[in-house]
Amino acid sequence: MQRETAPPSPPSFPVVGHAPSFARDPFGFVSDAVESVGDRFVMDLCGRDIYVLAGPSDIETALLDRESFAKLDDFRIAFGDALLSVEGEQWQRQRHAMEEFFSPRRIRDHAETIRTVTERQVEGWEAGERLELDREMRQLRCGTSSR
Repeated sequence: MQRETAPPSPPSFPVVGHAPSFARDPFGFVSDAVESVGDRFVMDLCGRDIYVLAGPSDIETALLDRESFAKLDDFRIAFGDALLSVEGEQWQRQRHAMEEFFSPRRIRDHAETIRTVTERQVEGWEAGERLELDREMRQLRCGTSSR
């Protein structure tokens, strides 16, 4: 059996690894890491290796291929009993309960609200302006605007 090598890792600090950069700006850290080493990388958080999949196809595989991507205890600590962190029968129950919220009919029912909220957010953007996408998305979710 051929063993694959570990993914690359962005530059880090001695002992604490990527913890300071990740704690200061998690989205910025991941964005910078993807730009420097690609969409699969290893993060060192105080001596613990955290494998990150940032590419859309890898994320889709991780969410849908339950056999290949078992959740570790750390995942449950981070996400509690949420759909992303549970396994087995509990995952099946939660996923089934959530399906209705993401059905095409439900999305169509909310299309007008989604359009209105998005247009309201985009109205304040200036041509050529650089935005922090994670901040903009959080504001959409909360229905607030910083503008």
